[in-house]
Amino acid sequence: MRKKSIFILIVLFCFYNKNGYSQCENTGLDTQVHCETYTWIDGNTYTASDNTTTWTLTNVAGCDSVVTLDLTINNSDSSVDVLTACDSLTWIDGITYTSSNTTASDTLQTIAGCDSIVTLDLTINNSASSIDVLVACDSLTWIDGITYTSSNNTASDTLQTIAGCDSIVTLNLTVNYPNSGTDTIIACDSYTWIDGVTYTSSNNSATHTLTNVGGCDSLVTLYLQIKISSLNPTGISSSDSIICQNTEVILVVNGGALGTNSQWVWFDDICGGNIIGNGDSINVNQISNTNYFVRAEGDCNNTICKDITIRNFPFYIDQLDSISIDSTFNSIDSTWSIIDTVCPESAVKLFAHYSGSFPAGYSISWYENSCSSSSIHSGNFITVYPDSTTTYFARILGPCGASLCRQITIVTKDGSISPIGIQSSSNNFCTGGTTTLTVQGGQLETGAYWSWYESSCGVSSNFIINGASVSVTPSSTTTYFEELMVALVVLPLVVKY
Repeated sequence: MRKKSIFILIVLFCFYNKNGYSQCENTGLDTQVHCETYTWIDGNTYTASDNTTTWTLTNVAGCDSVVTLDLTINNSDSSVDVLTACDSLTWIDGITYTSSNTTASDTLQTIAGCDSIVTLDLTINNSASSIDVLVACDSLTWIDGITYTSSNNTASDTLQTIAGCDSIVTLNLTVNYPNSGTDTIIACDSYTWIDGVTYTSSNNSATHTLTNVGGCDSLVTLYLQIKISSLNPTGISSSDSIICQNTEVILVVNGGALGTNSQWVWFDDICGGNIIGNGDSINVNQISNTNYFVRAEGDCNNTICKDITIRNFPFYIDQLDSISIDSTFNSIDSTWSIIDTVCPESAVKLFAHYSGSFPAGYSISWYENSCSSSSIHSGNFITVYPDSTTTYFARILGPCGASLCRQITIVTKDGSISPIGIQSSSNNFCTGGTTTLTVQGGQLETGAYWSWYESSCGVSSNFIINGASVSVTPSSTTTYFEELMVALVVLPLVVKY
């Protein structure tokens, strides 16, 4: 504590009393300035200013010397220096503080010269630093206002923390870029792409936007090639239904359709086995019975196979063993017997003898009068009705050849042959008209003749005349008969009225 120097001002004066006697007295003022307390000459300790207290002393003249105290008490003070700083602070005590402090103090002097104790209340806020990790597509305009178009990990910017300190932000920027690509697809018939659309034809213009691994747009362009599947064939047709050995036959695929880069593939014996040709049709030289297969093969699929079996007919030239008369029908007693000669138009059964077996497609063919004439029957047996001596031929005939002919001659007796009809010179005429009736066809054996009847045959009362023809004048519609042995021909005539 600092103290002020003490001085006493003593005023000496003289004055005269009423009696005229002169006296010598003095007074004084003791001016004191102190801090906090002061103990005066009276022994008292004063803690507050005072200008009324007096104290009487004896001056050098032996007189009273009254001293008045003029005391000023100045108080010491204290204060708290509340400070906020960033990172560090050098205070009035010369010390640099890097952390908050509420205990440090320093003593100054007030303007009155008293102690002034200052206590530090320091809050140290630290500056901040951070990394701004960003990912962007193409470019990014950062907080520093700069637009970055490539990755950057060096740029920085200074901001302020909430406490007002520097906040240094370092940029860690990754710039990713959009990309584009082509999705090349080859599909059959149709394809459903990533855009959900089902395409049935080739396409190289459709696009779809995805997100790449960098989070940017990835534009995909479709390059689609649609190929067509083949359709199943429905069958195979042959150029000929009769195929002889060593004969070329044309096989043609029926139905179906070829897809993209497809072709018809032909096999023999088994589907998918030995390839014998390609195309809509093939020519094959048929040697033996063979199964042929065809299917379409291409980029998209192999169809099912369709097959056909081609069977060979052999060239057959072996001759029949013989031909014989099996039996002859007797019309008188209705019996069959084997005889050498027959009456005209009698039923005769002929039989062709062959000790072997016929290959498929071969049979016995019968001819009349010439082996080169038209066939009259096919089979082992034939029943003939010769009206005159006739030679019959037989041979083995098939699609690919024929044997030599065997022959037999049927000798007929002298006999009549039934007429084939009656011819009228006129018909459908008026009453009183005349017409001539004439036998048609047939032949008369020796001694035979034609007999004519009216209305009914064989009744003597209805007999008209014998001969090849007759003239009649019917009065009404009449039926006429012509009789030869067992043959009977009927002709009705119509007469108008």
